[in-house]
Amino acid sequence: MIRTFLFMITFINGISLLALPAQAAVITGVANGVEVDGKFTVEGPGGEAAAEIDGKLIIDKVYDSVDPIDIKFEVDGSSGEDSLYGVIEFFHNSTGQDWDDYHLELGYGGFDNATDSDPFVQSSDEDELYFVPPLEQVLPVFDTVMFMDNAIWLEDGIFPADASNVMFYQINVPGADSVPNARDGFYEFTLRQYPSIENGAVIPEPSTLFLLGLGWLGAAGARRKLR
Repeated sequence: MIRTFLFMITFINGISLLALPAQAAVITGVANGVEVDGKFTVEGPGGEAAAEIDGKLIIDKVYDSVDPIDIKFEVDGSSGEDSLYGVIEFFHNSTGQDWDDYHLELGYGGFDNATDSDPFVQSSDEDELYFVPPLEQVLPVFDTVMFMDNAIWLEDGIFPADASNVMFYQINVPGADSVPNARDGFYEFTLRQYPSIENGAVIPEPSTLFLLGLGWLGAAGARRKLR
């Protein structure tokens, strides 16, 4: 399954269907080279990074526990203008338990493996760092998707152990003028994600994520052209 998803990442990264405007606040890389903190296992392009950046974010994660996964991005916001990034996220449940919910949050700081501390702070409305609806699930596992500016909660579903899924959403990345911790036009922000677990019935894992994902990308590109 992991190898399949890595192929999907490489293939989708070359598709221009998820076209986005020219970037003003530019995500330049994952902070400190390849820094991804949390209690988890990461699988990504080349088996090293958790994200690729080319006008969009492509993220691949494997959860060994329900502890948060924090991905810290570096941003050049010296233009002072916001940018919209599309996110293609692959995630895999290797916790051995079914999930009932899945959560995404935006903020600063995050889990530090070296000190086993968690100085994560959610972004505020004034920061202009926020999720932009809609969120699409290739596998519609969660019936309820709740959007807040700095968080998305997916609820009312069962995501089985050993299953994988893909979802698509957008993040508004601000210029440095609105970010409290910016220095000389540069700053870092954190994308935090974590599931929650309760008892529930298992549903079968599908085998059509790739084709469905490409279909969604085509529809997203068509919708953007119509705007």
